[in-house]
Amino acid sequence: MDHRSDPLKCDSGTDGYRIVAKEKGGENTVKFHNITKNYGKKTVLRSFHLELDNHEVTCLLGPSGCGKTTLMRIGAGLEKIEEGSVTERPKKCSFVFQEDRLLPWCRAVDNMTILGVSKSRALEALDSVGLGKEESSFPDTMSGGMRRRLAIARALAFGGDYYFLDEPCRGLDSTTKAEVLTAIKKMIGNKGALLITHDKDEALVLAHRILVAEGLPLTITKDLPVGGSFEIEKLFQKIHTE
Repeated sequence: MDHRSDPLKCDSGTDGYRIVAKEKGGENTVKFHNITKNYGKKTVLRSFHLELDNHEVTCLLGPSGCGKTTLMRIGAGLEKIEEGSVTERPKKCSFVFQEDRLLPWCRAVDNMTILGVSKSRALEALDSVGLGKEESSFPDTMSGGMRRRLAIARALAFGGDYYFLDEPCRGLDSTTKAEVLTAIKKMIGNKGALLITHDKDEALVLAHRILVAEGLPLTITKDLPVGGSFEIEKLFQKIHTE
């Protein structure tokens, strides 16, 4: 996937931090409008604005607990909000959660076909993440890394017009991760994704743009187009030394 160098236009107004894709609009963007989200007395998002190009991968970096996953769940329509709206969300979205969320009573292939995925597509997805011989295995007989790959294969098989990837390669060794990232990149193609990660390899392979977040409430502090591996190395070094 080619990296793009056109920057975003940023504006932090009184109604919250805005990220507006340069020369984007209409059906090419997923738009978060004036989002406010509370958990009891804790404000996770306040008057938050964001526009994401649905033909590129946006990587969201930030410390644990700053609201990244909440934002992702709102974008996917899985979380209720107090104020605001999300518009231009593609009709079919696929999600890799932080947790594997597998059905323990279903074999590996059935964890996908139960979603309406054809068996041939499910087997192809299993093979793409190195689980081609595990179609009849139950999740509780698999290692943690294998269960993680099964969760990713499920998203691969289900497909979609936009992908939400919450630390997709968490817990995978470097060799397996490289294989899985190749499969994810092929799956996404020229479609869009919102990626949460603490892993520079994931950002290097997948991301067109990186947003650095702080919170609570969630605030975007840096908006950086990705130009290659050297820039990502410098960015991760800077983040971890600040």
